[in-house]
Amino acid sequence: MTIGTNPSGFKSGKSFGHEKLRFRNGRVRPASFICYKEEKGLTYERQGRRVYQIEYESKKISDAGILQLLDVTSCPEKKMHFIFYEKFDRFLFGNWFKNHPNGMRDQHGDIKPWVQDSIRDVMVTIKNMLNRRLLHSGLGDLKNYVIAEGKIKIINIMSSWEDLVDPQKLKNGEDVQTLVGKRSLNSLTRKEITSVKKLWQTLLKSDNAWPERDYFLSIFDQNLHPWDVHIEKIITHPFLKTSEGRVKYFSEIHRQHMTDSIPRPDVFYKAIRNHFGKYRGTINSVNMSRQLKALYTSDTYGKPITYGNTILGLLRFLRNAYEHRGADFPVCDLDREIRKHWPGFLEKLHEKL
Repeated sequence: MTIGTNPSGFKSGKSFGHEKLRFRNGRVRPASFICYKEEKGLTYERQGRRVYQIEYESKKISDAGILQLLDVTSCPEKKMHFIFYEKFDRFLFGNWFKNHPNGMRDQHGDIKPWVQDSIRDVMVTIKNMLNRRLLHSGLGDLKNYVIAEGKIKIINIMSSWEDLVDPQKLKNGEDVQTLVGKRSLNSLTRKEITSVKKLWQTLLKSDNAWPERDYFLSIFDQNLHPWDVHIEKIITHPFLKTSEGRVKYFSEIHRQHMTDSIPRPDVFYKAIRNHFGKYRGTINSVNMSRQLKALYTSDTYGKPITYGNTILGLLRFLRNAYEHRGADFPVCDLDREIRKHWPGFLEKLHEKL
């Protein structure tokens, strides 16, 4: 494309369209374009600076979850700028999960695997973007996402750590973290993470109660440092695990406890003592199914077990339930029963690890 032209597929009034890009080597590639026009507070010149800034920052990263930017062009006569991307279907919209042909929740009200994959993929992409010191400043806004081949992809990366400082100082070899301050950069990066909560609040709206979703959304508000620990907590959250993965997680946490390998032992055991009171002493008070009751009264060898009334005793019991359940107790049924009797228990353990 050249300055002074506009895409032949562009229709006035449309914010995006489709086109074929012809490269110098003769290769033709299908593409989609987004039109940037003058609007309130943004002149043609300011929009131009914005568009070329997006081009500059977007080309710093190659990631499957970020829509590849191919080219940028401007049309001064019509006061429009165009960004060309690899072809996409449409912008993301608020009911995409809910109205998807595959559905968002199964017959039990649980999140569908394809939705889990979509959320995880976006969060991994954001992690990769932040690792490259890029900043977006609009990750909670639907207009910064598109759907391409059934996948959510990010567009409109606007800035980076380097934009926060005088370029001359960087040329002199000074480090960004030293110039801006590690604490300030961590705060800015965490702000990028917490802003994504708004996106998932919109996409995961449901007509019925959904406590597992609410636990997931609450992790965005946790004051977890540094930022990479925070985003890893989101990516590995129980909400994004299968039934097998959730119940197995009790076994993994119990193993960490028994081998003194809890990642943050001071935080974890202090929370166990002070913030898990509603789960203490509940093993004997819940109405267990026949299969779960059999696991409570004996282990796999038929020997009686005493778990006591402690939180760690409950953790041990749920570990044993996973390890020793029989063929007549599918893991999905065990998972649903645990969530019924001890709602939020696994999520709180995960948060404090």
